Amino acid sequence: MIKRSIVALLACAFAQMGGAAASDAVKADAPPAAHFARLPFIKQVRVAPGGKYFSAKVSYENRYVASVFRFTDGGGIESVFTLKEDDERWVRVLDWANPDRLIISIGFNANRYGADTVESRLFALTPGEEKPDPLFRYDKYEAPQQFEDEIVSWLRRDPDHILLSYRKDQSKRSPGVYKARVDAQRRHGMVQTPVRGVLGWQADVNGAIRSGFGFRGRNESEARLIVRSGSDEKWRDISHRVRENAPYFVIRGFSEDPNIAYVVSGHEFDPPALYAYEIAADSIGRMLFRSETSEIAGILLDPESGVLRGVAYGREGENVEWLDPALKSEIRGLERQFPDRSISLVGESGDGAFSVYDVSGVTAPPTYYVYDRKVRRLIELPPSYPELASYSLSPVESVDYSARDGLSIPAYVTLPNGAATLGDTRNAPFVILPHGGPAARDYRRFDYWAQFLASRGYGVLQMNFRGSTGYGAEFRQAGDREWGQAMQDDITDGVKWLIERGFADPNRIAILGGSYGGYAALMGAAKTPDLYQCAISFAGVSDLQDLLSRADDYIGGRAGTRHIGNLWKDRKMLRANSPARLAENVQAPVLLIHGEDDRVVDVKQSREMRRELRRADKDVTYIELPKGDHYLSLYGNRLRFLQETETFLAGCIG
Repeated sequence: MIKRSIVALLACAFAQMGGAAASDAVKADAPPAAHFARLPFIKQVRVAPGGKYFSAKVSYENRYVASVFRFTDGGGIESVFTLKEDDERWVRVLDWANPDRLIISIGFNANRYGADTVESRLFALTPGEEKPDPLFRYDKYEAPQQFEDEIVSWLRRDPDHILLSYRKDQSKRSPGVYKARVDAQRRHGMVQTPVRGVLGWQADVNGAIRSGFGFRGRNESEARLIVRSGSDEKWRDISHRVRENAPYFVIRGFSEDPNIAYVVSGHEFDPPALYAYEIAADSIGRMLFRSETSEIAGILLDPESGVLRGVAYGREGENVEWLDPALKSEIRGLERQFPDRSISLVGESGDGAFSVYDVSGVTAPPTYYVYDRKVRRLIELPPSYPELASYSLSPVESVDYSARDGLSIPAYVTLPNGAATLGDTRNAPFVILPHGGPAARDYRRFDYWAQFLASRGYGVLQMNFRGSTGYGAEFRQAGDREWGQAMQDDITDGVKWLIERGFADPNRIAILGGSYGGYAALMGAAKTPDLYQCAISFAGVSDLQDLLSRADDYIGGRAGTRHIGNLWKDRKMLRANSPARLAENVQAPVLLIHGEDDRVVDVKQSREMRRELRRADKDVTYIELPKGDHYLSLYGNRLRFLQETETFLAGCIG
């Protein structure tokens, strides 16, 4: 029944595209919260080699369904497999190993050795079969792997196998690499033995393991990097390249020449540039690409030859320097067809015959297109947010402002509903929306939180404070050990910039964020209590010492938190910048929202904040989302978050 329903849903969406939505008048009223909260209609689109099948996750009855479709001779589609997610399990990986074998991994929450974890199980499916085949086999004495889906290489030259990284001996901390058949549940052959301190591996296009990265030293607090020029060569330890104060250095891939790796290095420039690195000599060679304003986000290699095809970077959005003439021509054609949109290549079939593009804009949610290169045919898939197509969304302007120490902070302003330019926006209510991470960044692109808030009449300021990625090592390192301090001051200075220029009403400003952004919202309420009329924290950190004390429960946890501070040496600083310890300072109402099954920031962080605010007799509202994770993955939780946020803001700045 669900297969027919999914096909009917897609067929209906295909039929409506370009028809009614194009002829209907644009609605001036605000879209319902449910239109923003909906799970994006389709995502993770992948085309099988040969183009007979494509797979995707499709939103159906407010759940995701992992689906495989076949194009029929008449130009229609038919469903050949569906797997519905539920509150307990979700699909992590959905991609093709070969024309007739789909790889699927299922994620779920668990508890291992007393620590809350996320785990995964790996399967393969032949379209037409009802039940996927597990790719791991355990006897009754073996404990399952925590992660079965650490895919090192898809082995495009050997489509019957994939390379997986895992710990065969789970008493050890370091994983090896194993070759697994995708058509049978068999024991895997080891191709790389574990190396102490190495937690992740990289392979070249031939499947040879060429580099390993991880941590070493006391409490795994130092980075480790090893590399070799071929599978028969000895490992070279180049950890000096990634030590704490060394110039930025990361391996992005390997060329067709076994002695050459593609690396991003900051030894000459900041932001770092892309270079050819000579492995045998441990020498950085010629520069291949550099952006003066943005970090390099990634590279695109030919899966057969290893030839460099493109370099991704971008300040305002993703830009790509295309080096492959055929691919560059293909992209330019799409840019002419969609002149006001951002074009992102998100996938290619294993044989290179099909490509998948994300076409989107600031006021246009993503739409996926499949391009058949042989016949030069573009197939449009239904939009991610179909209900928003008939509404006018808000423009977003790029701005820069100066922090108190003179550092330039890039930011984005989503204009309140009805405003045409920032210059015309006067004394508007504003929501300050710092991003999570904090080693992340915002872009000028569609953001369902920001657009929802703007549709309710609020301006939205999103800034890339120091510590954000994308602007170079110096900018990122300026945020080290600055939680609640210079990073928070950058947010405060953005609010003052809005007020000084008359854009924002100083008596109607709120701060809202998730994860690190939730921490920043709470710190804003505690550190600058006169600046905000209310604060909303989703899944925010409230106690830095507690956060660091749990780091040793996870492999690499100490290294992952070293930029926050040292649990013992920095204890005074950590206490002084923990919102839960500053509850007495808070003056504005606070809304705390947290998922009960959050595996990234423990729900105890918000529970502690609620307790301290109540002890201090402060105005606090606490909402715990049932089965909620760190990403608002469930529709019901997304909808409730937006509805509670709307009601709360209306009561303090609306």
